[in-house]
Amino acid sequence: MLLNLPNGNETALGAACQMKRKDIIEFLLAQGAPMDIYVACVLGLTDKVAAFLDADPSLINRKNKQSHVKPPVVFAQKPRRQITGQQRLNHAVEPTVGRQDRGLHRYNRRQNVQSSAKSAGRRATVLVVLSDRRYAMNQKLNRRDVLRWSILAGTGGLLAACTPATQKSGSYANANQTATSASHTTAATSATTLVSKITQAATQFLAALDDSQRAKAIYAFTDSERTRWHWTTPSGFPRNGLPLREMDQSQQDLALALLHKSVSDRGFQKVLDIISLQNDLGNDPQLYYITVFGTPGAEPWGWRFEGHHISRHFTLAHNQLAVMPFFLGAWPTVNNAGLKAMEREEWAARELITALEGSKRQTAIFQARTLTQHVTQNQAYVKPLDPVGLAASEFNADQQALLQEIIQLYLGTLPADLAATHIERIHTAGLEQIRFGWAGALEPRKPYYYRLQGPTFLLEHDNSRNGGTHIHSVWRDFAEDFGQQLG
Repeated sequence: MLLNLPNGNETALGAACQMKRKDIIEFLLAQGAPMDIYVACVLGLTDKVAAFLDADPSLINRKNKQSHVKPPVVFAQKPRRQITGQQRLNHAVEPTVGRQDRGLHRYNRRQNVQSSAKSAGRRATVLVVLSDRRYAMNQKLNRRDVLRWSILAGTGGLLAACTPATQKSGSYANANQTATSASHTTAATSATTLVSKITQAATQFLAALDDSQRAKAIYAFTDSERTRWHWTTPSGFPRNGLPLREMDQSQQDLALALLHKSVSDRGFQKVLDIISLQNDLGNDPQLYYITVFGTPGAEPWGWRFEGHHISRHFTLAHNQLAVMPFFLGAWPTVNNAGLKAMEREEWAARELITALEGSKRQTAIFQARTLTQHVTQNQAYVKPLDPVGLAASEFNADQQALLQEIIQLYLGTLPADLAATHIERIHTAGLEQIRFGWAGALEPRKPYYYRLQGPTFLLEHDNSRNGGTHIHSVWRDFAEDFGQQLG
C-alpha cells in the first residue's frame, strides 16, 4: 500500500532513487515497486536502460516527477552525499579543491589518507557535459551513447586499490618488505586472468566486424604501424585502424568494452572525459581508432586506442600485459560545463612546487620559461633525459605525499594489479631517486611544464598552449615501452 503512495510529489521509490540508495531500491522492487529508467540508471542496468530508450527515445530528457524533477542522466551518476570533514577523514574521501577545503585536503595527506582516492560522490562529468546539449547524430556523440558508456564505466570509483595500503607517506626504506612469494603468485594469476579477459573482449570485437572493417582494423604484430603514434587530431596526423565513426552501436559497445577491460574504471572514465571535450573544440568525438596487431590469443599480439589527446597501447605476450607508453591530454582544462578532465594532474604538481621553499624551489625550477612542448614527442622508444630539478630525497612528508599522488594519478588509469606492480617497481628502483623539475609560471592559467624522472620511467606534463589551458602528458617506461620486456 505504501509502495506507490507519494509523500508530497515523491514516492518511496523516487526518494530512494534521489538518494541513490540501491539497497532500498532493491528491497522496494522485491516488494513489487515498478522498474523504470531512473531506477535502471541508479542500479547500472545498461540493458534495461537501452530497452527503455528503444521503446521511447524521449525518455533521455524526461524528468522524473517523483524524484525532484531530474532527467535520467542525473541518476546514472554516483551518489553525492553531504558529509562532514571528519567523515571525509574516516572514509578516505578526497575533498573538493575549493578554497574552503584546501586546508582539509592538506590535512588528509598528513594523516596518510590517499589523496588520489576520488569521492564516491564525484559526478559523472561526461554526462553533465552533454546532458543539456543537442548534437546532430552524424556529428556528435548522442546522449544515449554517453549514458550507456558511462554506466558501463562504473563512474566515480576509488583508486585506493592500486596503491599499497601499508605504505606510509614519506617512507622509502620499507616499500617492498611486504612483498612475499604468495603475493607474486597472486599477481601472476591476476595477470593471466586480465590477459584472458582482454583477449576474449578483442576476439568478440573483431568477430562483430565485417570483412572490410576487419581489414581496416587489423595489422601484423611486426608492422611498423604498432609503434607509430601521436596525440594530435586525426586531421593533423592521419590514423590507421577502424574509427568509432565507422561502427554501428553494438560494435562501438564492444570496442569500448575492450578498452574498459584494458584499463581501470578510472582510466575508462578519463577517456570518456577527454572524448567529451572534443565537443567543446568542434571535433568529431567518434574519431577514435581501434587498431589490432596480430591475432588475439596468438601471442604476441596487441591493440591500440587512439585519437585526439588519447593514445593507449597494449601488448600481450607470455600471459603478461604491457601498457606503455600512454598519452593523456585535455583542452580546455575547464570547459563551460565545469568538466576538469585532468584537474589533480595539474594541481598536485603546482601544490608541490609551491610547497618547496628557498634553495629547494630554486633547484626544482630548472627553467624560468616553459618548454612549450614535451621533449620526447612521439618517439617510439626513449632514454632518460638529462637530470633536472630536485631529488625526492629532499622532500618532507607532505611533499613526498604529493609526489606519490602524481604517480598514482597516472598509474591509477591502469588495471589495479598492474598499477600496483608498476608502483612497486618504482619503489624498488628507489623513490628517493625521482627528480621533480618545473619550468614556467607558478600561477594558474599560465604556461608551465613539469617532469618526473626516475630510474625506470619518465613523466612529462606540458601545459604551455592556450594560456596554460591545454595539457599534453605522456608516461614513458625505459624498459617496457611497447612491451620490450616481453621479448
